[in-house]
Amino acid sequence: MKKHFNISKKLFLIFIGCLFLIKHLSGQSVHVAGIFPTIDHSGKINNKWNYSFYYFGAFPLTEIKASKLSLQDKFLLFYSEQALTFSLSSRLSFTGSYVYQRENVLQNTYVNENRIHLQATFKHELKSINFKHRLRMDNRFIENRITGKSTYTHRLRYLFGIDFPIKSKKNNLYFVGYEEAF
Repeated sequence: MKKHFNISKKLFLIFIGCLFLIKHLSGQSVHVAGIFPTIDHSGKINNKWNYSFYYFGAFPLTEIKASKLSLQDKFLLFYSEQALTFSLSSRLSFTGSYVYQRENVLQNTYVNENRIHLQATFKHELKSINFKHRLRMDNRFIENRITGKSTYTHRLRYLFGIDFPIKSKKNNLYFVGYEEAF
């Protein structure tokens, strides 16, 4: 048990170190606090197929760090996602999803994006530590309000996640962390 704790402790410290390094490398320029209501629902259709719905709104109330964001934009983002997942096994699954996203929802500067993504997710376990790898291809159609056309762009995303129980599986207290590269 002590050896398992030492491995978990080392992996945890390495993961936290990577998060601090990545934080210094990030290019995010918007730092706000507010209300971000979310509806996240998923369910099984049968033993191979699952569905999910994810809806999200961003209502900023205050800036934490100066940015170009105007807090007059009281409804900053609306995001909706509907997905179907096929599980090839308990470790490997494939998902197709449609996303509609609108930024600056109530302003004249709004931007609409329609997105279809395809992804593969692979999960594995080492002792009681769970690892998750997700590779996603986003196919994006972003509306240009000046020309009235929706241009096509794409991006490849890789997510690495880790979770493990902090004390034991019986008390349901877990550490979860992930990082995604675009």
